[in-house]
Amino acid sequence: MYDQLVAAKQDLHEKILAREERTEWLSSIGVILVSAFALLLLFVLVKAWLEGKTNKTAVMRELQHTKTVPKETLSLPTTICLMNYQMLLPESIVAALLDLVRKGHVEKLDDERFRLVNSSRLEKHEEKLVKLIFKEIGSGDEVGLEDFNQYLKDENNQETYYRLKTDWEKEVRAELKKAGLYQNKTKYRLLLGTLSIVLVPFIILFAVHHLITLTVTSLIICVGLFLFALCYQPKTMKGLKLIHEWRRFKAEFPNMLDSTWQSLSEDEKMRAFIFGIGINENKLIKKNESLVHAFQPNKNQMSTVYSFDPTWLIIATAATANFRHAEESSSMSQSSGGYSGGGSGAGGGGGGSGAF
Repeated sequence: MYDQLVAAKQDLHEKILAREERTEWLSSIGVILVSAFALLLLFVLVKAWLEGKTNKTAVMRELQHTKTVPKETLSLPTTICLMNYQMLLPESIVAALLDLVRKGHVEKLDDERFRLVNSSRLEKHEEKLVKLIFKEIGSGDEVGLEDFNQYLKDENNQETYYRLKTDWEKEVRAELKKAGLYQNKTKYRLLLGTLSIVLVPFIILFAVHHLITLTVTSLIICVGLFLFALCYQPKTMKGLKLIHEWRRFKAEFPNMLDSTWQSLSEDEKMRAFIFGIGINENKLIKKNESLVHAFQPNKNQMSTVYSFDPTWLIIATAATANFRHAEESSSMSQSSGGYSGGGSGAGGGGGGSGAF
């Protein structure tokens, strides 16, 4: 009996020593391993920061010689989608409709009715929009703003509406994806993601052996590498230029002088106007209000202050109000009736029903 107790005690002592040796070895290896991964994470972050800073500096230098209103690199609905965190609001549909007018595919009959006059050479997302607005909601070639409310009042139309709207949104985002605005870093991200997973078994071993400092540190590094691999999507020079061009426009437009506005071409005015509608930010709405006052005609003068047609402000406000009201009404109907549509909802970006 005594011999058995001694043997058991000796065996326990050996196991404790083995565990302590293993813990000491694991601690030594862990310090080296975690240090290496920490340096890797630091290198990855610094490299991304330096590349981003260098590219941004080059783009900002180039933007010093560009016009106030950016050139049309992408279609306006796609540009609005990009600058609005890839969200498409009811205002985005209004902007897309007015963009068809700008491009000559649609003409306005009055302040509330539009006619499709040219359906050739449409972009894919424009084809989907025409199908939704003119073919489904309108009479084929014509549509009125009140038609949207009337159409969505019928619950039987709502599923078709959201399906066609989703088709339009998909095509807008498809153009964005094909535009070459982001670098292809798939292999690089997969490598970093794989390396982050390599740390997982070591984190478990550190925790089992009560190496708290190594456990916490390696866990932070693992999560950091994984999140970087998941989120890292650097823009190309084209993408950076496009985004900073429109960011600059958003910052400068509210303070634009009347003389600067007058110096713009008709197309530049329309693009600026349509972009403001789709983005729907408060500061652009305030600029819209100032433009409304500027557009008021003199009693002794038939023409307006600007050659740009001021009725577009009225049309945009009315169209946005109709789209938003129609979608909100249909959303309430869906929530009470249990139908779940595929649309992006009617949530706004802080601008209400203003034209900008």
